[in-house]
Amino acid sequence: GIWPLADTQAQLVANHVIGNYTLPPDIRQRAQQERQHIRERYSDAVRHSLEVEYHTFQARLFNELPANAPAWQPN
Repeated sequence: GIWPLADTQAQLVANHVIGNYTLPPDIRQRAQQERQHIRERYSDAVRHSLEVEYHTFQARLFNELPANAPAWQPN
């Protein structure tokens, strides 16, 4: 489901807020590439407006987490 992805995104945001993570300088380019990939991969239907490739996206998020990120205690 979406919750593990949202949880990992929240970890990144929390690390950014405390100054432990800096957005990559090419963040806008990455977002544009991701949107283009989604347009090419999925149909142009409302149902697919928030589609991602779960395992690939989750791996990319984990790779962005700083090595010194505080321990995360999900509920």
